[in-house]
Amino acid sequence: VGDIGIDSVPMRLHAAVSMLAMLAGLTLMIVILSRQIDIPMKRLVNSVLSLRNGNFKSSDKSNREDEIGALENSIAQTAERLNILYGNLQKTIKDKEAALARAKKAEKDKADFFNRVNHELKNPLHGIINYSRFGIEASEGKIKEYFEVIRENSIDLLDMISELLNLAKNQMLSAPEKTLFDMKGL
Repeated sequence: VGDIGIDSVPMRLHAAVSMLAMLAGLTLMIVILSRQIDIPMKRLVNSVLSLRNGNFKSSDKSNREDEIGALENSIAQTAERLNILYGNLQKTIKDKEAALARAKKAEKDKADFFNRVNHELKNPLHGIINYSRFGIEASEGKIKEYFEVIRENSIDLLDMISELLNLAKNQMLSAPEKTLFDMKGL
């Protein structure tokens, strides 16, 4: 450390001012770069969180041409595609629910039909069988034979109807179930 002359004070002052200017410039550059990276990164994080929470509304596309812009655009395109797929899934679910409701109604209609057929065919036959029994008990000769034929034929008809209804019901119950929801179709 030698003798400091008059010329060295201005030089030191000049060096200090230069260093301060460089430090201010470096600070300004860090702030600008931080804004160039920090703000877009926060937007990216918010976009990803929004997607994770099920909000598939697409965000605005970036005008940037760097990696961050490419990532923002990719996330926006992914959001658009997810929104379309989610809409398709909602429509498919609605369609499948409607098909399931129609199938349940068809099953109920079949059951109602069998119950109605059972009632409409068997009840009159039971009446005929009972009246023919009364006729057998109350009559003689040829008339009694007619009532016996009526009773036997009515019982045979009742048995055939019962067998047909049971067969039809068993076929309905043993029919292979069709899958109403196909994941591959999505």
